Amino acid sequence: MKPLLEPYQDLIRSCPLFAGIGAEELDATLRLLRAHMRSFERGETVLGAGEPVAYAGLVLEGEIEGSFVSEKFNQVDIERFGAGSLFGEAIACLVRTSPIQLRAAEASTVLFLDVASLVGKPQNDPLGARLLSNLALSLARKDAFLNMKVRILSQRGLRDRILVYLQNLPFEKDGWATLPLTQTELARYLSVNRSALSRELGRMVDEGIIQMDGKNLRIL
Repeated sequence: MKPLLEPYQDLIRSCPLFAGIGAEELDATLRLLRAHMRSFERGETVLGAGEPVAYAGLVLEGEIEGSFVSEKFNQVDIERFGAGSLFGEAIACLVRTSPIQLRAAEASTVLFLDVASLVGKPQNDPLGARLLSNLALSLARKDAFLNMKVRILSQRGLRDRILVYLQNLPFEKDGWATLPLTQTELARYLSVNRSALSRELGRMVDEGIIQMDGKNLRIL
């Protein structure tokens, strides 16, 4: 393994794309995927909307934000990818242009992977077959996420959007969940005004619909 990648070995193997890949196979796997690393400053564009997508990206450090500009010229956040997250794999496999913009929300390091090279690999290549199976599962998870996003945006009312989002958070046994986003980020995700979101959350607390303690909340 290249010396620059050695500190990230455990993180790379924790990515679902590398499930079942042993430490001794990692070098061969990265060569197969033509892996190469690049660093980005905060605010730097990783991939512009309309640019061709040749590689998927695995975030090694920092956070990458995916967004697009609506017809009303508002920024709509799609997803944020933290360390260990994979992005762009579906578009890379199709060798299409990106429908969204990707930028570094903070100083970030990304490992780019040629996942399209897995498509059409001979079935007698066990490493390629394993990676292709992992890739299919990753795409299925992303499809579930996009379906949820569509469900949220199909809600006409602000409260309905909030409730659909909250109901799909990972709640603990005690009924509490932690909001992974700031109110500004959540407003962008829900495609609503931040002030309106803050007011509506306050009303939901006053009406006994939810209980909030900082970024922790539960539905009553």
